Amino acid sequence: MTQYQPIKLYIDANGMTMLAYRFNITDQFGNLCFSAETINSMYSYKMRLIDSIGNEVLRVEQQKKLSMMAINFNIIANNQFISQILQKIKKGKYSYICPELGLVADGDFLSLNFRVYKNNQEIAVVNKKLMGWGDSYELTVNDQNNVTSVLAIVLATQLVTIYRRRRRR
Repeated sequence: MTQYQPIKLYIDANGMTMLAYRFNITDQFGNLCFSAETINSMYSYKMRLIDSIGNEVLRVEQQKKLSMMAINFNIIANNQFISQILQKIKKGKYSYICPELGLVADGDFLSLNFRVYKNNQEIAVVNKKLMGWGDSYELTVNDQNNVTSVLAIVLATQLVTIYRRRRRR
């Protein structure tokens, strides 16, 4: 079995306007790995993940079917469906499930501290930075192959946070 070196990424808000949110995703050395930005849409929430040279890696898009309780998303890459991100509510807590990728994210999504599992094995840990300006997170991923999938879940949780903020206005 191949042993991977954990990857540390830092997600920091990089400005927001009334219509758009932007994030920079850097490695432990401060190198820009990805950026993310909301896509303006009047009726749904969407976010793009962009690599360091400006190519879209994937999109996280709110599903068209409405649910009274949950906000569900699709992961799209190269204009092809990859997986759903289903928000589940149990005992007042959220979890996120990507059935097609076999991923489950569980933890405290109000404070945005959670863990991501694949086949009941922890593959990533997401923690909100205590001393950060705006929305800032530290992400540790145990395998390079899971980075974009885990980032898609983080983007979905951020879209839910944006939705809640807009509803409070």
